[in-house]
Amino acid sequence: MMWEALAALRDPKAPRELRVRGLRLYAFFLFLLHGATLGLVLLLPPVGPYAFLLLPFAAYPWALARRAEKEGGPLGPALVVGAYGALGLFLGVVLGLADLRGGLPLVLGIYLYGVHKAQERIQRTTG
Repeated sequence: MMWEALAALRDPKAPRELRVRGLRLYAFFLFLLHGATLGLVLLLPPVGPYAFLLLPFAAYPWALARRAEKEGGPLGPALVVGAYGALGLFLGVVLGLADLRGGLPLVLGIYLYGVHKAQERIQRTTG
């Protein structure tokens, strides 16, 4: 069942419900992987405000996410989730290194926004 849903994610002619289930499954596993990475970052000593020097590098994941929204193809929704997940992970690492634990809801919000945009894309492209 799990593998069928993931296979349906790359098939644009698959039923919409199965594609959305595959997208959510992919997003869940990606979220677990990113959560484990952010958990490791919490073990690192904070570097204070110097972590914010990394923020200009957030432009690359953000541009990747915006481009993924415009890309077509059957794996477009997975690209959107992955790109917004990468942006959320990067910002989570920066906020974790800056010792701002209160920024984690922002990271979750970015991630869920990517899942929402990908679901919209599936709703538009699947008949």
